[in-house]
Amino acid sequence: MISKKERDMSMSVRDSLRTLESKGMISTNFFRLTDSSKKWFLFLGAVLVICLRDYHLLTDARFWAEEGKLYFAYAFSHSIWETLFKAHLGYYSLFNNISMILAAKTVPLEYASLVATLCALLIQLIPIMIIIWGKSLYWDTLHKKTVVILLILFISFTDEVWLNTIASQFHFSLIAFLILCDESKGRIVRNIIYGFLLLLSGLTGPVSCFLTPLYIYKAIKFRNWRNIFYSTIMIVCAVIQFCVILKYFNSDIKTARGSWPEPALLGAILFNKSFLALFLGYTTKVSDLLRSLYTTNYLLFCIVGYSLFLFFGWFLFNIAKRLKSEARVYFLGSFLALAVLSSLSAVGHKTILLSIDNGRRYFYAPNIIFLTTFLLISSEVKDRFSKALGVLLVIGIITGGILYIRTIELKKEWPSWRSEVKKYREDSLYKPKIWPDGWEVALETNPESVKD
Repeated sequence: MISKKERDMSMSVRDSLRTLESKGMISTNFFRLTDSSKKWFLFLGAVLVICLRDYHLLTDARFWAEEGKLYFAYAFSHSIWETLFKAHLGYYSLFNNISMILAAKTVPLEYASLVATLCALLIQLIPIMIIIWGKSLYWDTLHKKTVVILLILFISFTDEVWLNTIASQFHFSLIAFLILCDESKGRIVRNIIYGFLLLLSGLTGPVSCFLTPLYIYKAIKFRNWRNIFYSTIMIVCAVIQFCVILKYFNSDIKTARGSWPEPALLGAILFNKSFLALFLGYTTKVSDLLRSLYTTNYLLFCIVGYSLFLFFGWFLFNIAKRLKSEARVYFLGSFLALAVLSSLSAVGHKTILLSIDNGRRYFYAPNIIFLTTFLLISSEVKDRFSKALGVLLVIGIITGGILYIRTIELKKEWPSWRSEVKKYREDSLYKPKIWPDGWEVALETNPESVKD
């Protein structure tokens, strides 16, 4: 309890400030942040969190895997138009092509990886901007916006999608989901920007196209030009991606993507990637046990897998009961579409997804959507299950925050792009090494043809 002396002192300080303000000597309004200022502070804080996780990713930028080996190598040795319409990996990825054109054609080779990283940073910031300056019933207060942004920044499985364009399609799928939930009306410029982002999302990998049925549902239920406009864009993108995939779908791609998992395996994958890892982090004991059971005792694995499948179904059912009808469709529909369809189309045999270290990128956006439902329910419904969801939400953010400290698989012996380019300039046959270990780029154009 505040004593009379402390209360009198507080009143005296307040009166003094008012006196100084009345004389024009100070302005207490300086200490009162407007909502606009708070939003900008929130945005700048998010930028710092992204950039400072490992500043070497900007000061000594790198290419990551297919980003350099396929996309940049092709852009380096081909024309802008050839690069723009090239489909790699069996699907079309417009943003990757554009970012690699910028990296290969606009700056000296030494800075190409920095351009690619800055392009990835831009896309990683767009979901945060949509949440802060967009309008949605589901994050209608600054408090809720802050929690969702914390999930984007600190949820488990961020390291594989951090500041590289090869993972941009998973950020684009999150962008497509956020636009689905956005209700900014009457602002034609914003609607055009959203339409452009949806076009870029749908044409950058097939993942965002998994949400097309939800856009169609919204356009049918709420018949206005904006929803029809958005759904039309998603349908066009889905058709284009389907045609590209169909064109390049051969025995090699079919083998690489593997077969679809049975329910027991799918249940084990979802439990492992969208439940266990969110709250316990990168624990390998359960995933190793599941993989061992799959190879040594398939019958026991089926029993465990179907049990996990039923548990996850029960958990989702209880979430669905507590969500409003529209939120149920948008959130659970998006989560299941992205998590299940991404698992089905993942590279390799689906048992590799039982490992915590494999396929983390597929669950980045679905898990953000999944935990956001915890926020919606815990802030509106007051029963034991809802309170438990609130506790799990806090645990999920803390766990992700701890994992945030983990560097992006940075190893001191991994190559510096600038050093590799120097070797290439001395020997045009040299293949610059990139991240992770074992990857390299075959640059077929002579170094003299690159902008100096």
